[in-house]
Amino acid sequence: MKGFEMLFNKKLKAMTYVELALVLTIIGVIAAMTIPQLKKYSQRTDYEKRVQKAYVTLEEVIDNAVMEHGIIKHWAKKTSEDKLFSTYFIPYFSVLEKQSEKSVTTKDGISYSLDSCEKKSSSSTDLGSCIIKADINGLDKEPNLKGKDKFNFKLDFVEEKLIPVDETKELYNNGWKFTDELWSREASADDDSSTDADSDTGSKDNGQDD
Repeated sequence: MKGFEMLFNKKLKAMTYVELALVLTIIGVIAAMTIPQLKKYSQRTDYEKRVQKAYVTLEEVIDNAVMEHGIIKHWAKKTSEDKLFSTYFIPYFSVLEKQSEKSVTTKDGISYSLDSCEKKSSSSTDLGSCIIKADINGLDKEPNLKGKDKFNFKLDFVEEKLIPVDETKELYNNGWKFTDELWSREASADDDSSTDADSDTGSKDNGQDD
């Protein structure tokens, strides 16, 4: 009888070890499947917060510049594209590093740069709008994709406001939340090129003369 009990206990222990190993294996498989997804979700929510912060920061910078230099509409008459960023933007950032007259990185690691400007009209010397780019994880970090970690904002001198454009507009209209399509996009041909504003928020010719 004792021999039978010992044999039964050995089998029971063996089954317990097998079951434990099986449970640990299942846990490992689940972890391997879920941890990457959790990391992606964490990055996605972090990017959403950072692009919204970039927008708020730019608006604060512009508000502070207005207090010192007057309304935005007058900037277009007072300065050139070469001096715009250094005059009305750089002094009002909390700057960690100044790359150039048209680019800065703030203490939170977000980089801002002046991309391009357009004249008010073909017959005007005044600026009509400028595109400000924000790279929310810094210039030297991947993926460097427009609509993923690089976002465009248009400073409209006629309407006197900052307007999210291109993929940034889509994010803004969605409550600063990525759609699955936008988040999963890959590099496109225009990711490293200058970008014009949306057709419904402005074009090369703003349609107004002096």
